[in-house]
Amino acid sequence: MQFAYSWMGTRIHLVLEEEVADAYNRAQDAWYAAQRDHREYHEREWNPRTEPIVIDWSDAERNAFNDVGHIINLLSKLNGGGFDIPEEEITSDYLVKL
Repeated sequence: MQFAYSWMGTRIHLVLEEEVADAYNRAQDAWYAAQRDHREYHEREWNPRTEPIVIDWSDAERNAFNDVGHIINLLSKLNGGGFDIPEEEITSDYLVKL
């Protein structure tokens, strides 16, 4: 079943299958867990410029994360390379069901 979701709590709305949105949100959890696990194991923050990170996610989660990111990047490109969204409008790190 499809529903409307707000990207990061903003006015950017996407109509997505519920399973895709759920997978994306689980992928976000896995992303933050990977950073936490890296910090605990290495006793320092992860540096994305110099080292890989291990994210424990399923194919569905990785695909949802990458596909939603691709859509957001395309929207940004269509808008000249960015969005006029103030920081206070970003109220979540997740897709929020409307």
